[in-house]
Amino acid sequence: MGSKEFINIAGILTAVWEINFDDVTLKVWYEALKDLDYKRAELAVRKLTAVLAGRITPAHIRKAYTELECGSKSTADMFMIIDRAVADYGRYKVLEAMEYIKKQDEAAYVIIKALGFLNVCDNKPNFLKPQLKELYKEAALSIRNQKVLPDKLRLELTKLKNTLTENTLALEVGEGDD
Repeated sequence: MGSKEFINIAGILTAVWEINFDDVTLKVWYEALKDLDYKRAELAVRKLTAVLAGRITPAHIRKAYTELECGSKSTADMFMIIDRAVADYGRYKVLEAMEYIKKQDEAAYVIIKALGFLNVCDNKPNFLKPQLKELYKEAALSIRNQKVLPDKLRLELTKLKNTLTENTLALEVGEGDD
């Protein structure tokens, strides 16, 4: 979103939560939210005006934004998506079925890709259903949590994690010992 669009959101925040935006506060809030789509961010703020009591932070807005973006699908929705993919594409048009699933629900796609489309089709009614439910909940939560962070921050954290892992491995191997 652009800075002029953010001013509109800041106006809502000022009116509802009585936040005093000085230049520094405005800049900090804008930096925390500028990667979001304006229309969806505004919708998230309007949703929060109805449900959030107390102080608001950029994290509240990012979380509400992510919930709007990811939706709140249930495991029953996942099974309906799988059934629809099989009905529309059959069991052997795996690429087309998987593309359909990916468009419908990212968490379902991740799980079915890992397990294999044919495996899920063959075993879904009995054997895999309890496991799929648990995996779906975990995958959906993980995807939502990943999307809450801005892409730039997520990339920086990944780099830091990789650096720490490399340093840990180097210490375990004994590099740097004289």
